[in-house]
Amino acid sequence: MTDPPREYPTYTPGYYAVFFDDPITGIHFELSHTPMLPSISSYCVWIRTLKDIWRRHPEWKAPPWKEAMRKLPSRHGQG
Repeated sequence: MTDPPREYPTYTPGYYAVFFDDPITGIHFELSHTPMLPSISSYCVWIRTLKDIWRRHPEWKAPPWKEAMRKLPSRHGQG
């Protein structure tokens, strides 16, 4: 195991994962779970984490939580 099982709020609200290396091949694996409906506390931790990251990157114009939740293109607009 390279990283213990825990919540990684940098990725998405409620994202829980464990990381490990295969002892034979050395391939790095990730086993993760993302809830369909994250809890309110997981969402708040995610926003707080992204705000902290945004403070460390003044070159970013838009907040990362808005970039992560951008609108997807409509299939009705496709020809």
